[in-house]
Amino acid sequence: MFQRPFMNILIAAPGHLSAPLLDDQTRVLKDLGKTLIQTGHRVTFLAPRGSVCDFATVIDFDPKKTLQEQIPENTDLLHLVKQPEEALNVPVVITAFNHAEKDEMLHPNTVFVSERQAQQYGSDIFIHPGLEFDSNIPINLKSGRTYLHFLGNAARTLNNIKGAIEMAGNASMRLHIIGEHRFNFRQGLRSMVSTTARYHGALLPDGQKALLSGSKGLVFPILWQKPFALPVIESFWMGCPAFGTPYGALPEILGKKMNHGHINGSKDHVGHGEVEAFYSDFGMLSNKKSEILEAIKGSDFDPRLCHEYAGDMFSIQRMADQYLKVYQQILNGRPLHQEPPVTHEDWDKKSLPLFK
Repeated sequence: MFQRPFMNILIAAPGHLSAPLLDDQTRVLKDLGKTLIQTGHRVTFLAPRGSVCDFATVIDFDPKKTLQEQIPENTDLLHLVKQPEEALNVPVVITAFNHAEKDEMLHPNTVFVSERQAQQYGSDIFIHPGLEFDSNIPINLKSGRTYLHFLGNAARTLNNIKGAIEMAGNASMRLHIIGEHRFNFRQGLRSMVSTTARYHGALLPDGQKALLSGSKGLVFPILWQKPFALPVIESFWMGCPAFGTPYGALPEILGKKMNHGHINGSKDHVGHGEVEAFYSDFGMLSNKKSEILEAIKGSDFDPRLCHEYAGDMFSIQRMADQYLKVYQQILNGRPLHQEPPVTHEDWDKKSLPLFK
């Protein structure tokens, strides 16, 4: 297979590159672009108007033009996060950060963000997202952690912030909630976020890291097939184990290997291709509240192991190396899938059980 030593890559970022707080997709793609440049390739971003980047050229995306009209002539490959709605004259790869609609046929060069998500579409093509972890910020890897945290979109019902607050309260531990500004306390949760929990809204990176450095763990009892979970790997980096449900990508993020929709070496299986419960060195997952609560109360996870695991398994360099192999395959005329991936389930909408 011919290897291109140098590529011109155009990355279409969905969010504003210079915003104080980046959405997850834009954050990952920005880190990826920076790492690709450090590897010797040329990266240009196509991003919302007004975006600024100190390490790459940025083209303002014009919604009045077609995507093809905005692709520079010297582009070798286009990297998207949304399925293209038009024919393009350049090779393309699409990262499926989110689930597609039921029965939607995806582009043959779609890359999924977890093995579990790929299996749901009849595929085995996936690359776990990575982050550029800041090794210059001191991290508390010793004792003295006294509270819990939830990190993510608290407004999404299936992320189950209500369950996270309940578990922290039953463990007699305070829960710090870091989420998006649009969370509405009037939706029946204002009375719950009081003596046992505190809502911080969206925090800048330094504030978030300072809060996580004192946390005993992430409480993440999601009730849906989440394709991936950046909050988990961010928590690992700060020395925090994860306590949650065995749904979506969470089992493999905690180190379990998937095999045809099941987990190797685990306990009894239930529907949806998950296990009922298991431990790893980096946390505990269960579909029973009582077991999660027991793990929280008896937590003796080593913050250093969580931190080192994040750096080893979810670095942006690892992600970039894997995407370079994908880029080379596509540029050599070999699509990632022979048939378009498709799913026949509404994975975003299906609520999964959490028993007592």
